[in-house]
Amino acid sequence: MSKFKISFFCLCTLLLFSACQREQKKAGKVAEQFLTAYYVDLDFKKAISLATESSQEGIYYKESMTQLNPYAKEETPNLKVGKITIDTKDKNKAICKYKVNDQERELPLTKKGEQWKVDTKGSTVEMPGSFSGTEGGGFASSASGPVHYKARKQEKK
Repeated sequence: MSKFKISFFCLCTLLLFSACQREQKKAGKVAEQFLTAYYVDLDFKKAISLATESSQEGIYYKESMTQLNPYAKEETPNLKVGKITIDTKDKNKAICKYKVNDQERELPLTKKGEQWKVDTKGSTVEMPGSFSGTEGGGFASSASGPVHYKARKQEKK
């Protein structure tokens, strides 16, 4: 009987671990798509579709600021998407660590139903530093650190 209990425990642990990995991959995919749309492609419509409703105002703000910057469409920040961590206390929250122009940042995500969404907590201005996950805040732009751009790929005409 003890072999059965051990086997059952191992099976349950394996199933729980694989479910957690699936959620990590889902959250990671959303974070990567959002960050690429937001920083690299400047595709704010896509970024908005990947964000919570309360986060959209900050994205609209970034879009309007980008339109005012004559260099925004010519230069691309160096973006590296890193590790996704699901909150151990609340499985509906996650943090994606990433670097933009060698500045470490954190992007908060929230699971709404079955979908992961970027959740900057209603921030209308990108905040320097990392998101603490506890209060207010948002996520940081490349403008808050040293800027080392590379040339943006030119579109074919």
